[in-house]
Amino acid sequence: MENQKIRKNNKNKISSRTKGLTSIVLIVLIFVIVLLGISSFVYNKNLSEKPISVSEINVSFMIGDKLGLVTDTDMLKMGRVNRGSSATRKFYLYPEKEPVQVYIKFSDEIEEYVFADPNNFIMEPDVDNVTVRVTLTNTHNLSDGNYSGVATIYYFSVDK
Repeated sequence: MENQKIRKNNKNKISSRTKGLTSIVLIVLIFVIVLLGISSFVYNKNLSEKPISVSEINVSFMIGDKLGLVTDTDMLKMGRVNRGSSATRKFYLYPEKEPVQVYIKFSDEIEEYVFADPNNFIMEPDVDNVTVRVTLTNTHNLSDGNYSGVATIYYFSVDK
């Protein structure tokens, strides 16, 4: 009889611990989901607003056996790179009369391979210019050939 009471008490203790641990895990999981939702909303809120200005830059690169350097200034040509390599080019943004939030989005054809730094930032009118570096990366799965797309630069007004 006493052994049955001890077993029952042990089961209750284990059950209580499991319930407590499950509750803690559930609370942490809900907190993380809410935090991710808020950060996603803050990061993408400007895409639902109408930009005050939009500009586009054509972007191209080649994957091949040889390296190549391109010095054209009419578009963002990354040149020729070996598969698995990376390349960086830069361009300059010049300020508006008022502060603006700048967001750079690459077209679907190239967004997996290029990124801009900085991106989604506020450009103040008192700076001479902002240097944006565009880096080509993740090229290890690409076949030899030419790739091209567009970098769209959105300018949004900043709430004061």
